[in-house]
Amino acid sequence: MPATAEWVLQSSRRQRWLDGVFLLFSLLILVWLLPFLWWLCAAFFLLVLTARGWRKPVVRKLGYDSRSWWLESRGRRLPVRWRSGSVRRADVLILEWSFWPWQRLMIRPDSLSSAEDYRRLTAALYNDLH
Repeated sequence: MPATAEWVLQSSRRQRWLDGVFLLFSLLILVWLLPFLWWLCAAFFLLVLTARGWRKPVVRKLGYDSRSWWLESRGRRLPVRWRSGSVRRADVLILEWSFWPWQRLMIRPDSLSSAEDYRRLTAALYNDLH
């Protein structure tokens, strides 16, 4: 494993599509459960939350140096240590660094600029985590 490496992250088109399908099915289920006015309020709330999440990824870079792994978020580098519960599959990496559910990072192959970058990242994680 080299002494340092970093990867620039971008929004995953596949994840956006999956989020949209989930949102659509959630709204269809709510049609049967809520009165129309409440359904409109719930639909508006879910659409606003989804649109906020689709703007830009919060974490812009992921990398490691000789000391540890780090995430760059909002211009700051945050040192992280991967916890048990992180998932490493061929089509998705879910990296947890804290107890809180919003402190995890989901990376799909199209979140990086190339398939080679994704392969290098999974190789670095497997070498570090095993």
